[in-house]
Amino acid sequence: MKTKTYTFTEEEILTLRNAVIEYYQMIKSLKPNSPIAIRNQANAKALKDQFIQDATTI
Repeated sequence: MKTKTYTFTEEEILTLRNAVIEYYQMIKSLKPNSPIAIRNQANAKALKDQFIQDATTI
């Protein structure tokens, strides 16, 4: 299995850390069956996918 090595600056690490914290807090604050959570499930998935894409391209 081939592994990739990434080098991040301190600023990039802090940006990634803050994005993860913000995403986690947003997901944690939603009640599973609330209308807002149901409406935002697609947005949360899109945000997760975008975060994964951004994290893999840095």
